[in-house]
Amino acid sequence: LAARYGIAVTTEDVNKAYEETILDQAAIGTPAGKARAEARAEQTLNDLYGLKSGQFKSKILFPFLIRQRLETVIGDDEDLNAEKLKKARDALAELNAGKEFKDVALAYSEDPNAAETGGDRGLIGRGLLPPEVEAAAFCLPAGEIGGVVKSALGFHVLKVTDRKTDGENVERVRLWEIVIRPVRLDDYLEAQAKNASVIIFAH
Repeated sequence: LAARYGIAVTTEDVNKAYEETILDQAAIGTPAGKARAEARAEQTLNDLYGLKSGQFKSKILFPFLIRQRLETVIGDDEDLNAEKLKKARDALAELNAGKEFKDVALAYSEDPNAAETGGDRGLIGRGLLPPEVEAAAFCLPAGEIGGVVKSALGFHVLKVTDRKTDGENVERVRLWEIVIRPVRLDDYLEAQAKNASVIIFAH
């Protein structure tokens, strides 16, 4: 699957991830500090998992990075997510037809909190939303519904019912949101497995 999407993880990628996630960054400013951090990491990996650093990189970190990148491309694949986009557009159409936001959110939103909130996110300040969602939300006039917005978290349908300003700048908005999650890698793989022809050879 990674090959199909042109995904490649290099040794440099793995080593960089190892340094950023395993080694103590505060301790590797000098060669001696890095050596101590590497020794601690080696000991910890051996104690916890019975693995040397090279084994951890090849058996754990390498496939993790592959999965991480696949998750992104699967979520961005327009063909795989066509039904998800249609669902978001259907929700938007119902809102534009005059249905109550909370009713549409209960029917469509894949946000686990939608059942309790009806899509009401409350007053949201800047820096708390995906960039694409924030840009769309803070441009909406109060009382208006926006179009479908795509982010790494999925497809969003937004409505703003209030805006709090500081002079000319909008600082917070009262946001209502319907979220349709993108296809996840595990869901895709599970669907592929169900449709696959599997032959088991025993001896």
